[in-house]
Amino acid sequence: MLRSGVVPRVDPKALSAYVHLPFCRRKCWYCDFPVVALGSSEASRPPEEPSPHIANYVNVLRQEMLAYRGGDRGDRSGRAPCSPLKTVFFGGGTPSLTPPSQLERVLETIDEVFGIAPDCEISIEADPGTFDRQKLRDFTSLGVTRVSMGVQSFDQRLLELCGRSHSVRDVYQAIEDMHAVGPGSWSLDLMFGLPHQTLDIWQASLSEAMKADPDHVSCYDLQIETGTPFAKWYEVGEAPLPEESLGADFFTAASQRLRAAGYRHYELSNYAKDGHESRHNLTYWHNEPFYAFGLGSTSYIHGARTKRPKKLREYFEWVEGGQPGISAPAADPDPTAM
Repeated sequence: MLRSGVVPRVDPKALSAYVHLPFCRRKCWYCDFPVVALGSSEASRPPEEPSPHIANYVNVLRQEMLAYRGGDRGDRSGRAPCSPLKTVFFGGGTPSLTPPSQLERVLETIDEVFGIAPDCEISIEADPGTFDRQKLRDFTSLGVTRVSMGVQSFDQRLLELCGRSHSVRDVYQAIEDMHAVGPGSWSLDLMFGLPHQTLDIWQASLSEAMKADPDHVSCYDLQIETGTPFAKWYEVGEAPLPEESLGADFFTAASQRLRAAGYRHYELSNYAKDGHESRHNLTYWHNEPFYAFGLGSTSYIHGARTKRPKKLREYFEWVEGGQPGISAPAADPDPTAM
């Protein structure tokens, strides 16, 4: 079990951090992540007019991070007594909705508290329709080295059935923008096992993904999570979801075609060109410690997984209440609580 409300102190072995930015335009029908839907107008908000919801969240997020400062245990700058981070991953939600000015505040705080290594991999999740070339340039100028784009499908009907807020047209524009700006590395995410998805539809999406020529491709199997609209509407293995036996066919098709196209299958769901593996994902894969900040996120430091509240008000109260356990020396993990 995960321990809620107990935050261990700085772990010198942790060299990665996950940061949850929960805001999105609307919640997809299959999503059970802690998100805050802002509506479709948020992506077009002028950069000089950041959403007060996002700005307030960033204030609290920074407060959570600043509590890790070393004080008299760190250096004179107040930096925590640990090595600089080698990977930072902004997940969500749709982190690309975050104005660059707000992302800059978060990165400055991470650097102030933990330090960011010169060769740090800084990744951000981005959905088509929530960024343009200028926003990508702004992100990369802040140090973002990797963009993970949530396409999910090149089939318009499937996007609509999943409640995605972007269109296939948005996808192709986003691909053009990626190639025009050229972040250090970019990934294209797809999903299989979707309602009404056939093997032919999946093969077509794989073809379009390879034409896009990303540095990395992730192929995720749909999971029907309790409490989501999909859980109310569908039963696993029953129409309109594909038969369970087709899952292996989807997986095999992706593995065979992507490997033939020069991508290395280095994790269950991930494929990369040489040198473009996600270093942050490998932290999870190798079961290495990592920090986590933000709504509903789970850290893994000092051998314990610590879960933050999943409701926004409760998370704010938890941070503003001093994050119980963060200011006291970490106790040995209680094996009965794990």
